[in-house]
Amino acid sequence: LAELVLLYKEKQEYEAALKTANQLMKENRQQALLSDMDSHIRDLEALTLDVNQRISELESKYQKAGEVKTVTGRALALSLSELYLSVNETEKAVSILNQLLDNIDKESEEVEVVSNAYYLLAKWHSDTGDFRKGASLYLDSAGLFILYDLDLAARAMYRGAESFSACGMQMDAKSVVNQMFDLFPDNEWTQAASKWR
Repeated sequence: LAELVLLYKEKQEYEAALKTANQLMKENRQQALLSDMDSHIRDLEALTLDVNQRISELESKYQKAGEVKTVTGRALALSLSELYLSVNETEKAVSILNQLLDNIDKESEEVEVVSNAYYLLAKWHSDTGDFRKGASLYLDSAGLFILYDLDLAARAMYRGAESFSACGMQMDAKSVVNQMFDLFPDNEWTQAASKWR
């Protein structure tokens, strides 16, 4: 449990880390104190409070900006979704991301917002075990990332190949990796993906 607390903290999932730390403190106080869990709990309480305050402020700005109906609102929607995901409020995050994508012209100038929204949704689908949907969305995000950041495109394609491989679609994973070698052969993500080739 102590290792899990550190892992959650490292992934910035502060509420999950705090819940686990409190559970450890309740079940085995002596061991928890030996592993300095009381100071971790204090840190996590401050971090959780900070994140919740940021969410509250961002929600207010998001509503004032017209939510997903405006360019500013859509940019704020992306930031708000990231914060919701960091505190495991996945339903709210996914709902906002879907609204954002429903209210944006895919050919618009907001390519960074759209590409990142696809990426966050892809990660959520893969994290919840829907690897096929995750892979598809990773590739959608890569197709937009490639317009402005080749490293982010390579990362998204890597995650796409990884998701295809996770659901047993080895030929699709291989196809994505071959594309990566065509597009960015020297990129570290491409080198890492060679295991699916």
